[in-house]
Amino acid sequence: MTRMKESGIDWIGQIPEEWEVKGIKHIFEEIGSGTTPQSDNETFYDGDINWIQSGDLYQTDEVIKVSKTITYQGFQSTSALKIYQQPFIALAMYGASVGNVAISCIDACVNQAVVVMLGTSEKVRFGKYAIEASKNNLIFSAQGGTQPNISQNLIKNWNIPQPDSSEQTKIADFLDKKTAQLDKVKALLEEQIQKLKDYRASLIYETVTKGLDKTVPMKDSGIDWIGQVPEGWGVSRLKYLANKIGSGKTPLGGSEIFEETGILFIRSQNIYNGLILLEDKATYINRNIHQQMIGTCVKKNDILLNITGASIGRVAKYDLDIEANVNQHVCIIRSNRYVLPDYLMYFIMSEFGQFMIKTHQISGNREGLSFENIGNFKIIAPGLDYQYEISQYLNKKMLTINQMIKTKEQQIANINKQRQTLIYDYVTGKKRV
Repeated sequence: MTRMKESGIDWIGQIPEEWEVKGIKHIFEEIGSGTTPQSDNETFYDGDINWIQSGDLYQTDEVIKVSKTITYQGFQSTSALKIYQQPFIALAMYGASVGNVAISCIDACVNQAVVVMLGTSEKVRFGKYAIEASKNNLIFSAQGGTQPNISQNLIKNWNIPQPDSSEQTKIADFLDKKTAQLDKVKALLEEQIQKLKDYRASLIYETVTKGLDKTVPMKDSGIDWIGQVPEGWGVSRLKYLANKIGSGKTPLGGSEIFEETGILFIRSQNIYNGLILLEDKATYINRNIHQQMIGTCVKKNDILLNITGASIGRVAKYDLDIEANVNQHVCIIRSNRYVLPDYLMYFIMSEFGQFMIKTHQISGNREGLSFENIGNFKIIAPGLDYQYEISQYLNKKMLTINQMIKTKEQQIANINKQRQTLIYDYVTGKKRV
C-alpha cells in the first residue's frame, strides 16, 4: 500500500511519500514565448517556419500542424521570435483557448499568447498531463477579471508533482493509452452529433423550400438563387411580413447592473438555432431599467436573431411566459398575420436564410446586420394553413433530433470528466501504474 504525505498544495492534496513537488521553473530547462510579426506585412507570412498560436492548441494533445506560418523575413523582423525544437509543451496564456495545453511535435516559434516549456522527453510528457490536471486551478489563480490572463511568472512558479523519471514515463505511457481510448469514443460521438446536425439542416431546407408533398408541381420563383418553389407559394420581403424589426441595447453601467433575479435580459449567447438556452447564462435587469427600455421588450412568439459577432445568424422563437428584454446584439422580429413565427424561424435557420445573412454581410457591414438588411430578406412561404403543417412537422422532428444531440453531448461531457479525473488521479499519485 502506498504511503502518502501532504503536498502542501491545495489542488494536489496528498502525494506518495517518495514524490516531490516542484515549481515549473525548477523542472524545465527553458521557459519562453514569442510574438506576432507586423501583421500587415504580407512578406512576413505563408512561409516555411511553423508559428503556433493559442487557437492551434484547441482540443488537441499534440500539435502536428499550424494554422499559420511565417517567412524567414518575418522571423528575422523581431528578436522576440525563436524556433523551439520539438518536443515541447505549449500552453495558451490568454484568449478563448486559455489554459489549453499540448505537446508540439514540430519545430516552431510561437506568438505572444503561448508559453513554451522545454525539457527531457519524460518531463515534457508528464508535465503536460500535470498542467492539464491543474488547468482549472491555474485559470482560477490567474482570474483578474472576466478574462483570465495566465502570466509567465504564474506559470514559472506553478507547483506540480514530481515522481522520478522512470515513473513519469510509466504514467505518461499509461495515460497516453487510456486517454486515446476515451478520445476515440468522444470522436465517434462528435461524428454522430455532426451527422444529426447535418440531417437537421437538410430536413429544414427541404421542408421550407419544397414542402411536405414532393409531388406538388413546381414553378419558377423569379429569383435566380432561389430557383423553383411549389405552386401556390409566394416570395415576399421580410419587412412586409413583420410588425417589428429592431434590437435592444446594453444599459448604462454594463455588466455591473446585471442582477440574479428580475426581468430576463437576453443576450446573443442565449440564442441558439431553435433554442433559447438560459442554463448558467441567464442575466437579469431590474424593473426600472426594463421600463426605460420598454420599446425593446420581448413578447411571446417573437423571433430573436443574433445580428453581430461569431454567433451571427443564430435564431430562435421566444416561447417563455415571462417578461424579457434584449441587448443590441439581438434583433426582435415580430411577425404579422401573413407568416407564422415558427415557419419564419425555420426559414431563417435554413440554408436559404443563412445564405441571405452571409450575402448581406458581404455587401454591407461584415461585423453585423442592419435592420434594413433584415427587412430585405426574401422569404418563401405557402399559405398559413400549410405553414402551420410545416411548423408542426418540423417542431416534432426537431424535438427528437435535439434530444438525441443533447444526450450525446452529455455523454461527451461525462467522458471529459472521466478523462480529467483519470489524469488527476495518476499525476498526483492517488492511483499508481
